[in-house]
Amino acid sequence: MRNQSWLKSGLLVLTAVCLIAGVTRAQTQYFPNGFFSSNDRLDSFLVGWYSEQLSALQEPSLWEQSKTLPYQSYRFLWLRSFRDPVAIRVDVKEDGTSQLTSKVCGAKGSYFPGVLVRNITTMLTKEQTAGFLKSIEEQGFWTLEATEKSTTQVHDGSTWIIEGVKGKEYHVVQRLTPASGPVRSIGLLMINDLAKLGKDARPLY
Repeated sequence: MRNQSWLKSGLLVLTAVCLIAGVTRAQTQYFPNGFFSSNDRLDSFLVGWYSEQLSALQEPSLWEQSKTLPYQSYRFLWLRSFRDPVAIRVDVKEDGTSQLTSKVCGAKGSYFPGVLVRNITTMLTKEQTAGFLKSIEEQGFWTLEATEKSTTQVHDGSTWIIEGVKGKEYHVVQRLTPASGPVRSIGLLMINDLAKLGKDARPLY
């Protein structure tokens, strides 16, 4: 798993926060088991953490929807150590346009779910939607490994998670504080070009 030192410190902090606040895991199943780690305990912990954030952001489960709804949708979940959690979702329509939803929770950190403070929905044109989908294909999203190994050591950072649904196929990828690569490229496209988050995206890490 990438950035093991930062991840371990983050897990310890999150565990302490959850015990103190009595936070319970979100009931909705947001992710399939085993995507984030071959270690069952770590995978379960990460799924619980990410699920709590998506629940606080009042987001649907793309994993559950992929089982029954043959449509195309992509979501970027951005968890920074000391900034508000962010979710950006693109739901593609049959006419080639798409609906863009951007949400922010006022948590001031990714270890504890906050309260939804931004929930903006806009429409993307056919041209904007086609450009986004072209980027998804060019970055090879559907063939990316769910996680990435690295020797990089970071004590505080960010988690970038991108999910995709196409037809009834589901895929999710996670990167920790990516400095480059497909996940960062797709994330930046959604942050800057589509959602135009502005100050909510600063600092960008």
